[in-house]
Amino acid sequence: ILLYRHLIWDDFLSLYTLLDVFDRTDDRIMLSQMIRPSTADFEEQPIPANTTDLMPKFLGLFGKDHVKYNLQTMESFDLKLRNIKESNLRKLKEEPIIICADHAIMGSGTFSDHGESHWHGQAKADFDWPLNAGRGGLFRRYRHFMMENMGVNPRAQIQTKPLYQIVVAAGSSEKIDRAAIDFKAQIDVLNKAFENRAQVSVHNLAKLSAKEQLELASTAAIYITVVGGGSVTGFFLPKGASVFLFYGAKKLDYDVWNNHADIQTHWMPVKTMDAKEDLVSLAELVGGELDYLDDTLLP
Repeated sequence: ILLYRHLIWDDFLSLYTLLDVFDRTDDRIMLSQMIRPSTADFEEQPIPANTTDLMPKFLGLFGKDHVKYNLQTMESFDLKLRNIKESNLRKLKEEPIIICADHAIMGSGTFSDHGESHWHGQAKADFDWPLNAGRGGLFRRYRHFMMENMGVNPRAQIQTKPLYQIVVAAGSSEKIDRAAIDFKAQIDVLNKAFENRAQVSVHNLAKLSAKEQLELASTAAIYITVVGGGSVTGFFLPKGASVFLFYGAKKLDYDVWNNHADIQTHWMPVKTMDAKEDLVSLAELVGGELDYLDDTLLP
């Protein structure tokens, strides 16, 4: 497996889909890390600097009882990704690596959220056809799988008392343009409009553990965030909740969100987000979602 920053959708979703296809989601899993050596035909891509921090933080989503091996040395590895030295490259070419297991599942390209040749919404071709249509049930099982692994109740309901919870993710991204969005105007509008119906809380998700993020999302009614990595926490919202995604030039992960059967998705432009018309629209949309929850959840 190649370990990048978009772990939950690019890597873990593909692996879970493979396990789901072969009915192996309850098995004890041995995750094997293979860093491919550079060749004349393929130059290894640089590993993002924060991958070392992300893997220990989120590996628990895929289970607590993993055996982890480095395929270069067959020794247990500590999740510290590093470049392969030239001497090790020569050794890899001379000595075959053998792993014995009752079952092995490999390959994941077309099982990712954007298929083999598409991106997350950066290119126009990404919107030509849906790649996640009909995956609503799979997304639900995947959500439950990860939450159970972390000891968080996947069947928790939206909190209605004393107030609905509106969670705002601000400052979580390492991208300068996204990190600069503090949602101050939006928070002010929501606090005034729903003072007696909902509690608005603001969080920097980068400072929360994976379990804390899941617990935060598991009973929230509304989740507001900028598109990108910070939006992934919204994947753990309960059935019937809504996510409000503020996008810049690109509607990142458009195909995932628009095919998530259990969550209502709203797209809001960053460019005009503080304009009066947009703030009014946000309040009306949030109000509509809370009205829907009143009708479906309250006696």
